[in-house]
Amino acid sequence: MPRFLALAIVGMGLVIPASGQDVTKARYDRDSSCGQEAACKGGSFETVLLETTAIAATLATDGSFTLGTTKGASAETLDDDVQVTYGFPYAVTSFAYLSIDGNAVRLDGEDLFGGVSTSSESGILRWTPGNMEKTGLLGGDVFAQFRITKESDTSLVFDLLARNEGSGTVSVAPGLVLDPAMGKWGDGYVNLDGMTTRTLAGSDIPAAFQISERQDVPEGLRAGIAFGGNGPARLDVGNWFDLMGLREASAAIYDLALRMEGEAVELAPGDTTRLSMVFSLEPPDFPAGLFVRADMPQSLTIAGGRLFPQDLRARIELSNNSASATGDIEVSLGAASPVDIATDGQTDPLQPGESRVVFLEGFVPEIYEDTSVEVTLEASDGQFTDGLERTLFVPAAPYSDEGILLSIDSVITSGFPTLGVIFEAKIEETEARIPGLRPSNVFLWENGTRIQDFSLTRDSTRSLEAVDLVFVLDVTGSMRNEIEGVRANLIEFGDSIRVQGIDPRMAMVTFRDELADVFEFTTDITAFQNFVGRQVATGGGDAPENSLAALERAVQLPFREEALRVVIWITDERFHEQDNVTSLSRSEVLDNLLGAGIVVYSVGASNYVTDWYGPFVD
Repeated sequence: MPRFLALAIVGMGLVIPASGQDVTKARYDRDSSCGQEAACKGGSFETVLLETTAIAATLATDGSFTLGTTKGASAETLDDDVQVTYGFPYAVTSFAYLSIDGNAVRLDGEDLFGGVSTSSESGILRWTPGNMEKTGLLGGDVFAQFRITKESDTSLVFDLLARNEGSGTVSVAPGLVLDPAMGKWGDGYVNLDGMTTRTLAGSDIPAAFQISERQDVPEGLRAGIAFGGNGPARLDVGNWFDLMGLREASAAIYDLALRMEGEAVELAPGDTTRLSMVFSLEPPDFPAGLFVRADMPQSLTIAGGRLFPQDLRARIELSNNSASATGDIEVSLGAASPVDIATDGQTDPLQPGESRVVFLEGFVPEIYEDTSVEVTLEASDGQFTDGLERTLFVPAAPYSDEGILLSIDSVITSGFPTLGVIFEAKIEETEARIPGLRPSNVFLWENGTRIQDFSLTRDSTRSLEAVDLVFVLDVTGSMRNEIEGVRANLIEFGDSIRVQGIDPRMAMVTFRDELADVFEFTTDITAFQNFVGRQVATGGGDAPENSLAALERAVQLPFREEALRVVIWITDERFHEQDNVTSLSRSEVLDNLLGAGIVVYSVGASNYVTDWYGPFVD
């Protein structure tokens, strides 16, 4: 069968504006005084609290609830006073609801899952020892009673009853949404044959299953869910925003939520239906050594047509759960392609029972299709090692392929069935080659099927001209803007000369009244940019400066034999010459530059061009 290849270039700075996607749950947090407007929607916000020696629960006027620990299910401290569901004690992402004639509403009448709000009587929120409940009348006909009751110090019973108070028949299905957040800043993992989105129904729903802080051993905080005779007819496993109908569903789970719904029952007047579950804290699984927890985004957003935040910041808590002190602890943060994060740090030893928070950061590039990637954290002191994995959702950045000229030079079939394509991409308006292509910018199809597995490299069959480029940079106080300008434009500069068939290396010599720093030749533009970023514009004010010594030092750098040798000399002052600062003369330095075959370009103050810079450039 013939193989038809199609290729498209996307992204490359051509942005289609897009409205922001709210993928943070911060707006679903409420404080105890109902200080946020969203939290007060529909009336005052109140909660009641039920505590045991191990677990605590809150219940609010809208039927939302949260769970956390008090002393947990063990004698260890790592399960003391941590979350079990998101936002304990005041968030609204876990809640009871009723589906009435196919329309799902929370117990305050607010619509859910894209439904329509209904009328609601305020009802009653009450607490008695070992029990709390919320009652109300929805749509004028359906009475709801939601109870959370202590079964033991480590387990609570959730029971949602619906009764038809009207004169006609109504279809009702009771439901619960549970938003796990196990541990400190955690999410949750459910042991239902892997962590993928799914819907289970009828006999496929297990009678009991476990939720843990981590997917792998050590699992950290653990809890169990069990159903009796009034269990759900449907169990949805997915991401919270997806289950709420606020975003298109993703196959990968990065923000676990469970939606449990009973069978829809036609209720005659006075008839009832109910949904019940038992939630239990189980003994946790903590290692006898280092234990890592982390607060970092589960998903990013698109705001103003751009990915936000691109700086991924991880707040990492390291705990020593052993009886002996650790050594120095190495901590690393990593993510696979196409995110490609690799950063690390070190912190001092931890004493037994001690915890410490450290921070690591990585950069997330724009990606032009929805992507879920595993982010890994690891900590080790050589004796103890612990780590965890989190799934990060990166939404597709908006893009356009308009204004791009794409031409295919040749198709290489010698390695069949593997094919190679040599192509060129240009900006249509200017016909300039597009620099810095990454695999995320290139979409490939074969016979209409998207090809995900491919490599992208520069065409090495065409010869490149070697250029060794040295920046000779004045770093006195008046040069602050020039230093930032060099740093900000280096990546684009490097890309632009590469697409012109140039093989560049870069170096830098900085100076004031004396040589300040030397950065040897490198092909790593990012490392070179970081070096420039570390330069601090200070001193000066006592012109002239020592350009001659810096130019002479540039001559001594190890240029490639075959390379074109270029110096870009950036200063806003005259230079010292045969004085108490330097014994060098301009003729001596100029002879050495010419003898080494170096071409000099100057960027400087216009009033010094003729007498000071000109002899080196002419």
